[in-house]
Amino acid sequence: MKKLLYAGVALLILAIIGLVLITSMIDTDKIKALVAEQVKAKTGTELVISGDLSWQFFPRLGFTLGKTELRNPSGYSQANLVEFTSASMDLAVKPLFDRKVEIGQVTLSGLTLNLITNSAGKNNLDELTQTMAKQGATAQANTENVPSEPSPEPSPKSKPASDYVISIAGISIENGQVEITDEQTGKQQKVSNINVSLDGLALANAIPTRLSADFIAEGLVARANTEFALTLSQDFNTFSLDRLSARFELAGDAVPNGDQVVQLAADVVYQVSSKKAQIKQIELDALAHRITGEASFLQAKVPSIRFNFATEKLDLNKLQGQLGQAQQASAAKSTSDDSESTSVSSAPESSTDLSGLAAVDVKGELSAAQVTLDQVLIEHVKMTANIGNGKASLTDIQAQLYQGKLTGQLSLNGQGKQPSFRIKQTLTGVQVRPLLTAMAQLDKLSGSMNAQLDLTGRGLTDAEIRQSLAGTAGLKFSDGALHGINIAQMVRQAKAQLKGQSPDKVVEKKTDFTALTGSFQVANGVAKTQDLDMDSPALRISGKGQTSLIKETLDFSLNVAVVGSLKGQGGKSEDELKGFNVPLKIAGTWQQPNFALDMEALLKQEMQQHGQKLKEKIDKQIDDKIKDEGTKELLKKLPLDGLFN
Repeated sequence: MKKLLYAGVALLILAIIGLVLITSMIDTDKIKALVAEQVKAKTGTELVISGDLSWQFFPRLGFTLGKTELRNPSGYSQANLVEFTSASMDLAVKPLFDRKVEIGQVTLSGLTLNLITNSAGKNNLDELTQTMAKQGATAQANTENVPSEPSPEPSPKSKPASDYVISIAGISIENGQVEITDEQTGKQQKVSNINVSLDGLALANAIPTRLSADFIAEGLVARANTEFALTLSQDFNTFSLDRLSARFELAGDAVPNGDQVVQLAADVVYQVSSKKAQIKQIELDALAHRITGEASFLQAKVPSIRFNFATEKLDLNKLQGQLGQAQQASAAKSTSDDSESTSVSSAPESSTDLSGLAAVDVKGELSAAQVTLDQVLIEHVKMTANIGNGKASLTDIQAQLYQGKLTGQLSLNGQGKQPSFRIKQTLTGVQVRPLLTAMAQLDKLSGSMNAQLDLTGRGLTDAEIRQSLAGTAGLKFSDGALHGINIAQMVRQAKAQLKGQSPDKVVEKKTDFTALTGSFQVANGVAKTQDLDMDSPALRISGKGQTSLIKETLDFSLNVAVVGSLKGQGGKSEDELKGFNVPLKIAGTWQQPNFALDMEALLKQEMQQHGQKLKEKIDKQIDDKIKDEGTKELLKKLPLDGLFN
């Protein structure tokens, strides 16, 4: 037994000595030169292996390769396109006999990828792929010109290579980095500290995967950490990322509020053959908002995106403020670097470039329990979004707005030099006072509003929208009031002034109405109406006028007709003013409107009302005092009516 043991040990020692001798006899420099020669033939670029190449034969077959560099084509500032400090891999030999390929840990350390667009507009990676394509086409042509020998009949016992079961213990990329340089614009981006770990690779099995990296660009520094379970199908056609969890820590001038944390969770499936990705169970936390839903992405010349997103609260003010601050900070930094540029604060307001609307095909559903815009609160919002061919639209809009309903659609056309838009909306049963207060701090009108809006315009800035807005607006208010003015009291006060009397005191400045209607035509920054009409138990008001959307001024001429008792409007006399028609002028601004009765017209009506009684009294005096009939007739024929008109 001992002899057998000694013999086994001796054989093992001989095997090890043999492997050492074989390894020492292999000229690694020749192998490196051969590899470099093959790379040169395939890519047209130079491969430099300056590190050591070492072999491992026991207990697994493997190698370790030191520093290696793939040179850039000529004409680029960086010498290397790709480089790494070390690479290693090993393979189990015995399982090969059982048609199993068991690869150990694959490690790549110090990987650096330099992507450069030079001053001539050429890209080093594009040049490499184009050269490889040309070399491949040439090799294919040469192969086709060589007479082919008939292939041997496969052995009945032989099995296709696809029957091999391939597994990898793991893949690690350590301390990698990618530098992207555009020498035409002078911009540079860098992804550093790239660390990738895949454990227990096997087709059709979930592979725990971790990825982390740092990203640096102008105005932005980011740190990303991602974990997911990667599954590859047997035919490598389907990639699944289950339980994807990603955390991004962002900082810099281009980031809202200077720093943000974005978290994403989802399940992703990508099919190579269809070039389509399905993203489900999305949970995105960003900019103090949480969005859930699902989406799909189809890779094409014009990428196609479909989605269904929902959120509990959408604060457009907060989003606009945060994104606006980031844009201003980024723009301020850019202009500070250019002494000839105008400062951001003094730069004129201009429209946003919407040419990117032609680069995608997007369609999806959006819903939100609450949306805040300015101070306006919109609830239970649903809509369909479409982007494509340089246009964007929101259709099938449905929402609840201050005890009423909002329906309609919005469209935006970015095909021209200046964007254009159209708004079609219907409002039903909306309480107008809280709406106007929230929109523009206006509380002069209350009631239930029905409205039909059909408006178009150009530009996206406030000034451009106000100037270009055109279309029609039909408004109807019911069971409401004009606040800050008591028209009936104004009429009574004017009447009392004519008589030298003191007007009644009114506790509240308010004019109630049962209906207030008007249709407006909007053009050139002005909204005009010719059919303004208001009905109340005591007053009928009609008129016309206009308001400037740019200066926010008012210019309306109304006719106030007293058709009933003003007692309900704070008056004491029930029919003293009945039949009066008084012009009312409305001027001033939206914030501070001015109301004024036409006192001259009121005086004329007062004179007309009492003129006939006064003439009758004068005629009686003439009859009593003048005895001569000729003189009487002459005096009665005097044009006294003109005194009262």
